[in-house]
Amino acid sequence: MILFFLLTALTSTHLYAGYGDTFDVDPTRSYRTITSDHFRVTYAEELEPAAQRAAFLFERAHTLLSPVLKWEPNRRTSVLLLLNTDSGNGLTSPIQRIGIILYLTAPDAQFSTAYYDDWLWTVIVHEYAHFLNMDNTQEAWKLVRLLTGDSITPNSLLPPWMLEGLAVEMETFYTRAGRGRSTYYKMIVRAGFEEEKLDSDDWITLDRVAGNYPWYPSGESPYIFGYFLTHALLEQNGAGPELLGTLSETSAARVPYLINGNLENIAGKTWYQVWHAWVEKAQI
Repeated sequence: MILFFLLTALTSTHLYAGYGDTFDVDPTRSYRTITSDHFRVTYAEELEPAAQRAAFLFERAHTLLSPVLKWEPNRRTSVLLLLNTDSGNGLTSPIQRIGIILYLTAPDAQFSTAYYDDWLWTVIVHEYAHFLNMDNTQEAWKLVRLLTGDSITPNSLLPPWMLEGLAVEMETFYTRAGRGRSTYYKMIVRAGFEEEKLDSDDWITLDRVAGNYPWYPSGESPYIFGYFLTHALLEQNGAGPELLGTLSETSAARVPYLINGNLENIAGKTWYQVWHAWVEKAQI
């Protein structure tokens, strides 16, 4: 176990070194930084208006999300704003204090992320929910993190569908749109039901929700089914997003991957039970 942690830390350090080249950050631009109470927003000077608004919205997101997800970062979160691609997206990692990278271009209509009311607010809620969830570190993990220099956090090792499910739930709950309300997500589930492939080895089962299979929607699966699983958990327990904060906080003190035990301790059920109850309801 200790060897695994050390190898993970060394690998993470190697992968994230020199990330400016990875994301095509132009070194010839003139960059500025806005420092607020909880964030450090870096941007090319021509993005000043967007950066000012982003700094304001990030503070708003912190006010809303930090109490719900039960985590207060111990230093300012780094944010890098880029406008060097035609694709709207974001990236978040607490590892090596990378922080959050936002691509300011709004997504095309052909992508599932196109279901938004205010793109900047939506992507900020989504990515900052990721950061608060993955940055959360409790009990013995605080010592591990101190020794490895921000190279490993327990919630960063959660399955992709858990990470994305939480973030999509938050973007849906805290905006007037969000992917959880999209007709596209509903169409995917309806089509699976009509073809009798929902919870079938011919298409999608809980062990495939991470997206490691060749069938449509493949890489979108952690987002789509992660959201439906997360939302089903809240509905089945008559709970709000605070339940996700409790899950995040407790998993940040546990051995990674033991996700069913964590959920049983809090909600009295496993993810398998949540999945099967959701599938049964989806077929009504």
